Amino acid sequence: MNHVASLVAASDQSLGAQVVAYARGQAGRQVGDGECYDLADQALISSGARSAPSFDEVTPGADYMWGTQVALQSARPGDILQFRDYNVRTLVTTRQFLPGGGSYMTQSWMLDQREHHTAIVESNDGSSLVVLEQNVPPLGKVVQRTRIPIASVTYDGDGIGLPRGLAITTVWVDGTIKVYRPQRAVSANDARLNAR
Repeated sequence: MNHVASLVAASDQSLGAQVVAYARGQAGRQVGDGECYDLADQALISSGARSAPSFDEVTPGADYMWGTQVALQSARPGDILQFRDYNVRTLVTTRQFLPGGGSYMTQSWMLDQREHHTAIVESNDGSSLVVLEQNVPPLGKVVQRTRIPIASVTYDGDGIGLPRGLAITTVWVDGTIKVYRPQRAVSANDARLNAR
């Protein structure tokens, strides 16, 4: 990587760190009207970055653009996520062994939906993202931290907390997540220099 490219990458990471710091600082509070858009918008603006209106018209049903689009696997802290019809279906199958032999099974389902939603990446471990968001369960219109799977996967467990049991968790994901890397806002002075 050349010197200029490494400076740009460091600047991008610094901007991302500022976006995350703002969102973390709002944990447990409502930002703006409590809409998901408000948190990303205010985090970007307070960090000196361009927000969605800088890129395209903002309308209630639009898939907002928040910066430079990057691959989901490349998501890093401070990136903005734009969800569309994203569903996480989780099935937990538990087999409980009885003392005299035999066993029985139970299953529980959970559905987590983000039909039209915006969130901020706090971390990425490759199979899930930890995000800062608002206007979602369980806390509603206050900023909260959530782990969101980004790949379908099955986990075999040992039935932690269950005497002589076994639990298998299967997660299915579908829908779209677009990832945007924030861009610094251009000052009026910078715009004049670029126009020359």
